[in-house]
Amino acid sequence: MTVVLTLVSHGATTASLRAAFPADDSLLDNKVPMMAPAGWRSRHCICSPMAACLQMAQHFGLQARVEPDLRDLDHGRWSGIEIAAVAQSTPEALELWVNQPAFRDHGGESRDQLADRMAAWLDRVASDGNHVVAITHSAVIRSIVCRVLGAPPTAFWLIDIAPGTVTDLRHDGRRWALRRLNCAG
Repeated sequence: MTVVLTLVSHGATTASLRAAFPADDSLLDNKVPMMAPAGWRSRHCICSPMAACLQMAQHFGLQARVEPDLRDLDHGRWSGIEIAAVAQSTPEALELWVNQPAFRDHGGESRDQLADRMAAWLDRVASDGNHVVAITHSAVIRSIVCRVLGAPPTAFWLIDIAPGTVTDLRHDGRRWALRRLNCAG
């Protein structure tokens, strides 16, 4: 049986417009993306416990179950701070964060930790057998795509997931495959 996983990136937030490290940001009212396809309402829907994802589920009219593993990458003490400000105050730390997937001196989660969390979560979804619609964050989706493609950790920065886009994956009982990436609805 084929498992279908539809990953939806939440819409724009203040942090995304300010080029800041995300915190638990709300969606911008005027930046809510597309309407959910009718078929999503009959699917198993889950979402990150963070505000933007909960608001997306509500916007789509979905009864989504909260899935803690879909939470965003924890940016620790950088949460809510503009990336340019971190680059100015601690450029070495920011460079390490970008170049070393195990870096977590900012008091948050490393990209390696996110990758491990997403690998375990994907294994659970693969054994579920449902078409799952998951509303989550761009970092989560990038980590999942890297995992599915067997890409090195450096590929994380080469994948652009825009707000309000859809990425589809399929699992055939043996492996995941990327069906579409970063599509508008």
